[in-house]
Amino acid sequence: MLCCFHAFAQEAEVAGRTTESEDSGTQWLIVPRIDVNPYAPLKNGGYKGFDLGSTSLYGLFEGAFGESDFSYSVEAHLLSSDPAALYGNTFRSDDVNWLDWANITYAPGNLYFTAGKQIMSVGSFEIDDYDYDAHINLCSTLWNNLQVYQWGIAAGWISDDESTDLSLQMVTSPYGERPFSSGLYTYSALWRGEYGPWMPLWSVGAMAYDKGAYVGHIAVGNQFSVGDFTLGLDLSTRGYDFDFNETTAVALLGWEPSEKFALKAKYGIEYLSGSEDVIGWDPYLDDEDPSDYYVPASLRYACSKRMAPGVSPEKRVYQFGGIVAEYRPMENLRVHAALAANTWAKSLSVNIGATYFLSLRK
Repeated sequence: MLCCFHAFAQEAEVAGRTTESEDSGTQWLIVPRIDVNPYAPLKNGGYKGFDLGSTSLYGLFEGAFGESDFSYSVEAHLLSSDPAALYGNTFRSDDVNWLDWANITYAPGNLYFTAGKQIMSVGSFEIDDYDYDAHINLCSTLWNNLQVYQWGIAAGWISDDESTDLSLQMVTSPYGERPFSSGLYTYSALWRGEYGPWMPLWSVGAMAYDKGAYVGHIAVGNQFSVGDFTLGLDLSTRGYDFDFNETTAVALLGWEPSEKFALKAKYGIEYLSGSEDVIGWDPYLDDEDPSDYYVPASLRYACSKRMAPGVSPEKRVYQFGGIVAEYRPMENLRVHAALAANTWAKSLSVNIGATYFLSLRK
């Protein structure tokens, strides 16, 4: 997925929620989001407490350089509920930091070339969403734990009617601690399409975790739109040395009867074959308790917590799901309520918040 194309492709999705300069295609936004998120245990030992959810401040800046074939796209995660970690990770590629992407695209005719920090090509509509639109407790461990913002280059081709977009990408690997100096890279191919009601988003990739050793990744995202309804299904699998032992499936049903209201239901199931997780991290290495997190740090923890004595490792699964209601009382303001639950936390997450889209270009 090319970051610049990713950003412009979503303009239709945010229409009515944001304001952009129609004469130039330029979009400069400041996006504050405020959440409150209490938790209600559903069983003894279930997750409890309170946090600020996805409270954050983003900046999105994209547009063209005059009448040229060059364009730019930048998204900055300016503030979060843990700003020290956000800025402390500035020069890391294996963790979240304040710069999501910053790239320049040259697009002569049907071809385009992108260089800079961009979104790793993954065929997933869950990952394709802007971060400030996501509800993290309703997202998969893949979304929560895979660091998709990486430095690199990409090249692609778009058909004359813009229905087909094919691209190749080489970016730094999320398994490398420092971009470029680690010498680890990810190679991906992506197909994005729009054919009537069907929108495919498919990818294949290889992420280096050591010199000459790769994690294979296949992701197939599909979205169908009929009237006011949207049905999405993401399916992905991955594994060390192309031994695909970790799988994620996410289904989303959306209903948007007007520009002001939307209702979404989401369900996901993730599967780990064996005990070695592919995407994730170990809280114990940071002197933390895995149970301090509502979404598990990896499927190794999520699945092992569900196992009973004598149950084969081949039977281990993690499930999550919930609903989201969104209302836009005015063009640039969106309020939401989201309920989520999963088999790891055994708790109900109740998220209530608001997002404002402040345009700096009229």
